[in-house]
Amino acid sequence: MRILTLLSALLLSACGLKRMLPEGPVLKPNQRDAAFGETLASAASYTSLPESDVPVLPFMVFGVAYDLDIVVVTEHPVWDMTEIARIDTPDGPLWLAKDARRSDLEQIIIADIPDLFTWMPEIPVRRVQGTVRVEDRSSESDLDMDIFYTNPDGEPVHISYQGKVPVAEQGKRNGSTMGHSQGTVMAVLDLPVRNLARSTTVRINGETQKVRKIAGLVPFTMALTQTQAGIAIAAIAMTPHPPAFPDAPTSTVDLTHQLAEGRTATQTWHVGRGSNGARLVQRSELRTIEHRFIGTESLEWTGATVQQVGKDEPALVITANPALPDLRRRFEGVVSSRFVMDVAGQQSHATGEIHAEWVDDDVVVRIRPDAPWWVAERPMDSRIHQTTNGFTLRTERVENE
Repeated sequence: MRILTLLSALLLSACGLKRMLPEGPVLKPNQRDAAFGETLASAASYTSLPESDVPVLPFMVFGVAYDLDIVVVTEHPVWDMTEIARIDTPDGPLWLAKDARRSDLEQIIIADIPDLFTWMPEIPVRRVQGTVRVEDRSSESDLDMDIFYTNPDGEPVHISYQGKVPVAEQGKRNGSTMGHSQGTVMAVLDLPVRNLARSTTVRINGETQKVRKIAGLVPFTMALTQTQAGIAIAAIAMTPHPPAFPDAPTSTVDLTHQLAEGRTATQTWHVGRGSNGARLVQRSELRTIEHRFIGTESLEWTGATVQQVGKDEPALVITANPALPDLRRRFEGVVSSRFVMDVAGQQSHATGEIHAEWVDDDVVVRIRPDAPWWVAERPMDSRIHQTTNGFTLRTERVENE
């Protein structure tokens, strides 16, 4: 705890490094209750009937919880931050390496997963198939491990890490992304516990790397747990399918993601209908994504949830109020609502506005976060277009206005 206090003081005193410190919720409880206490229908004035029997997504969300995350920042001229993350799955621990180039800070995942390039396609990061080997001698209280893998440039990496199992609770958990993956995700982080390393050695291509020091004094290497969640860029084709029989309570939609390097991944989503709304749900072995809609004739988006298997709290709950307009129907003018993101059971990690309008033959959804600052820096636009087989959804990063 004394070391963490020193770290906080150093971060606060060092020019620019204050922006690395976690913050608290972006809304006070009374502000949140006033804005999101009662779900309201959209104020849209519709001028057409729905063009589909199934609801249409405004954008894609993601969420993933790491049970252990080793973070190291070195002075290497090419590579900035390296993370070695563990996800506890029903089949045992899954280890990932995540490297970010200094030039663009876009993270690249290295993992030994048979379907790596189509695994969790809602997360639009580059992936490299490779083994992450961990020699783990850790005890209940102390971490002691050696990690071996080959980075995206084909260089062997060896990280030796010793330190406490992360248990130091953080008073403020709303963590900064520190500039990583700016072009691909509007990300929020929940950082409940962390501890600094006692010793870390990083060798890349056989050469020992100097670990960067925070404020010139504290090595930037630590162990923590974290949940990452938010909204991602996407290029998706949505193809609805009719119910299996006329009175079936559900139908399905195939979502085909256009991935990097020409790859695609198709997942089937199920549409469940209730007396006053619908759900669009996709389940995998690791997580369930659910989008929620209210209405009968109209299906208006009110939010989404990402639930990871084995976790008590959702990785992400995003809520919109009032509901977004039904994107299957034409409506007049610009219709606006506010949104809030909750991560790992913690409320109000991020907030902002969503504006929807028709532009020619497309409906455009503009996501404009306003807090915290690292989310506000990443506005996005979605464009939904009707095709002969369904709809296309393209979400892109845009410049700050």
